[in-house]
Amino acid sequence: MSVVASGVALCAFYRDTDKILVVARRNLDTHDVQALRLPDFRLTINPNDGHRSTVLGISPQDGRLHLSWDHHNNDLRYTRSPKGFITDPPETITLGNFEPAQGLMPDARQSGTREA
Repeated sequence: MSVVASGVALCAFYRDTDKILVVARRNLDTHDVQALRLPDFRLTINPNDGHRSTVLGISPQDGRLHLSWDHHNNDLRYTRSPKGFITDPPETITLGNFEPAQGLMPDARQSGTREA
């Protein structure tokens, strides 16, 4: 599990027992917690490999939440939220808050995909 905090939000990114990735957000003022399963973002390459990590980050410049997973000798799997997701958060988190899986560089190989 990966955890970061910024402003009034604490965010976590982890895999559930079905190897589906989950993002959770806790409001530090109200203590409300929301968890969202990301069914198109799952551990797919040997999901029982203990080195499969989840990574979570925040860009303070634009308030985006960055998610990455499946880091063990394969293409990077990455998605991000829209600008302001952390600094001006939506009332409810939804699948629409995360872009399709993508590479970090325009010419990077990318094997993780999200169906539209």
